[in-house]
Amino acid sequence: MVSHTLTARDRLLASLSSFVSSPTDHSIALVGAPGTGRTALLAAAERMASEAGYRLARLNTRAGSESVLTELAAHLRESATSEHHSGIVTNDNADDPRQTLLSLARRPRSHSLLIGLDDADRLDDDAAQTLSYLSRRLTGSSVKLVTTCVPGVAGLPSHAVDVALAVHPLDAAASEDFLRLHFLSLDSDDRR
Repeated sequence: MVSHTLTARDRLLASLSSFVSSPTDHSIALVGAPGTGRTALLAAAERMASEAGYRLARLNTRAGSESVLTELAAHLRESATSEHHSGIVTNDNADDPRQTLLSLARRPRSHSLLIGLDDADRLDDDAAQTLSYLSRRLTGSSVKLVTTCVPGVAGLPSHAVDVALAVHPLDAAASEDFLRLHFLSLDSDDRR
């Protein structure tokens, strides 16, 4: 996959492609400082998943942690088939939001679902722990979770995801390539 918005990200794109097609990995975190391309890589993962037949759900942390969990439950509920899989509790009214989300995530689906959560580090501790609990238990489901976060800040801890990818700033040569591709009117002196 080639994207004009991603320069020098071949290794990360290959890792995201492997994640999307993996039957065993269900959660991934893109960890990097602001401005390193985490959101662009999340969008690339969403495009890959869409091309692979996934339904997509992007959650917005700016609306608040409670809203994120409510949106997540709605997307999981909407994407589930009406069939109930034997042996799986499907009580949406459970008092424990963790159990409710887990129950919803494990429901059978006609299409796989990729959930994108940008800026997971903005979640409050309770929401982060709930998503952490859920992400560790997605094995065997048709749901995948992709999050972005700043290193060293609260959010989903590294043990809560199957794969953590470090997103580093572009080096000088890649930055030069990026500027040349996206800002044609800048001459080499202006780019420095």
